[in-house]
Amino acid sequence: MGINFRLGERGEVEISAEVDNQNKRYTILLNTKTLSISPMKDYLKDFLAVNSFDGLLTSKIKIMGEFEQAMNLSVSGNVIVDSLLINDNQNDLLLAIDRVETNISSVEFNASRFNISSISVTNPKINATLNRDMTNFERVLQPYFKSDSLAALVDTVKVDSTAQTPLTYRIDTIKVIGGDILFTDNTLNRPFNYDLSKINLSLVGLTESATKVPLTFSLSTNKVGSLSGKMILNMLNPDFVNFNLKVNRLGLISFSPYSEYFIASPITQGWFNYDLSLEMTPTKLLNKNSVRFEELEFGKKTKDSTAVKVPIKLALYILKDANDIISFDLPVEGNPSEPKFSYSKIVWKTLGNFLIKTAAAPFNALSGLTGSNPEDLEKLPFEFAQSEFDEKQHKTLSNIALIMQKKPNLIFRLVQFTDFVKERDYIATIRAKREYVSSANPNTDSTKVDRLVTTLSSTDKNFLAYLRIREPLVDSLGVEAVCGRLYNSSEIITELNSIIAKRNSMVRNFLMNSQNIKPEMIEVSTADLNNIPDELKFPHFKIEVTIQ
Repeated sequence: MGINFRLGERGEVEISAEVDNQNKRYTILLNTKTLSISPMKDYLKDFLAVNSFDGLLTSKIKIMGEFEQAMNLSVSGNVIVDSLLINDNQNDLLLAIDRVETNISSVEFNASRFNISSISVTNPKINATLNRDMTNFERVLQPYFKSDSLAALVDTVKVDSTAQTPLTYRIDTIKVIGGDILFTDNTLNRPFNYDLSKINLSLVGLTESATKVPLTFSLSTNKVGSLSGKMILNMLNPDFVNFNLKVNRLGLISFSPYSEYFIASPITQGWFNYDLSLEMTPTKLLNKNSVRFEELEFGKKTKDSTAVKVPIKLALYILKDANDIISFDLPVEGNPSEPKFSYSKIVWKTLGNFLIKTAAAPFNALSGLTGSNPEDLEKLPFEFAQSEFDEKQHKTLSNIALIMQKKPNLIFRLVQFTDFVKERDYIATIRAKREYVSSANPNTDSTKVDRLVTTLSSTDKNFLAYLRIREPLVDSLGVEAVCGRLYNSSEIITELNSIIAKRNSMVRNFLMNSQNIKPEMIEVSTADLNNIPDELKFPHFKIEVTIQ
């Protein structure tokens, strides 16, 4: 016997059955195609607070059973859900999956035996939000937590555990392909948003009695770094753990909301590399942590009152070596059977003690190579409108060249910054002063004029009087603003751009021509002056070091 029909706008259902009356057995084939699962939302409302629950079900299911023994039931086949979409009760995306496919070898209800050949999840997208009161997933599960009527019913029924058949299961493979988790943390002083993408996960040979189930995974961290690892699961005793994790080139600027919250400073640059190995038994934990920070820099202190009192910034600064790298090992041991054992507390306590000890022992190999102050190697400051090196700048660049000669695998990046508006107005003010001095001293040569301009104060009464003749609003607008209005803006900007370009050329030529540094070992550029933070708005080169 059989029947075919359409269900909903796109759904197709095909049911066929063979009935063996003599042996009192039956076989049912249940096939569906693009069947909408959205009506299930009404059945889930007592358990999930969701506005949308959509997807298309395609399946080929074979059911074999007996008339007289209803639980002698065997199920096998293939189940696919395409375009699964779940929105929470605030209509925000909770979960979206392109395809979930399950291949069932056999499910035998009477024997409590479940054999699944494969489960694959393709392109899952999860939005996970951590708020101060609860996560978005906890909010979705509130109906289940509030009215667990099934649990209340079970409590009133006595179950003979000796008559139950032990549950056995086997899942040959579980795979997640191309996953994406968008994580938001709203518990800090400002929101933290992070994207874990290209998530691939594989688990093989999962059974209720397996002692060595390999789980491997890899993912991309915020489209820059990568994370991968392997874990051996023990289903008989979860206290036996073997876990290895590797983090490569994780960008640290993204974690500024955390650094501001915990140490009151933003991260302005840096990358994080991490190797972890963990072996744990019920009575012993051995954990090795190899940590490596590259070119880690912090900005100015913020007003975050949540910061801890550990001198983390100082310790990390001291730990930098000649390559601007912080590298250390952090072994952790413990006994998980102890009542007060906490893995996270042990790790954080060990790390805190290490950083405090490091801060008390000054060390900086890079500055030690030249006997200079580390701060002198971090930046090359200029005066407004300066276009020639002074003695200190020559010394700094010479020290950089010396380091590059001693460490030939290093690459130095010199990025020029300035306050474009203030330097532009400064140039206009110098031009106005020069015109004033020339008019007041008509027969003076240019060298003396330059000297007089240098010593002329912007508050000089004669100079102010001169400006009032040309612009009466000088007292209300200010000297720099008035000078900026006296000249063609494009001319001043052209002059400033010329000075900026000359500084770049001077640095490059000095290192390459005077110090014989190879061109591929230096990078000289100008920052995006329209969007730089206030703390970088002064004429200088920020010096960064990396390795080839």
